[in-house]
Amino acid sequence: MKKQEIFRQLLQDKVQRALRVDKKKMIKECEKLNLSLATLYDFANYQRSYAKTKTVQALYFASKIVLGS
Repeated sequence: MKKQEIFRQLLQDKVQRALRVDKKKMIKECEKLNLSLATLYDFANYQRSYAKTKTVQALYFASKIVLGS
């Protein structure tokens, strides 16, 4: 596996965990960061294999806020 694939998988797992912990808060944080729900769910459900760096960073920060880590 390439490093990018590993990081993408780790982020997808983190996004899924954040959605399970507090779905409403995760959606709210994504809205603050101008991310659509479709992008959030595509990424969480492994339907999106590529995302722009800005999108990946936003998903990371949103999940970090929800999970507190």
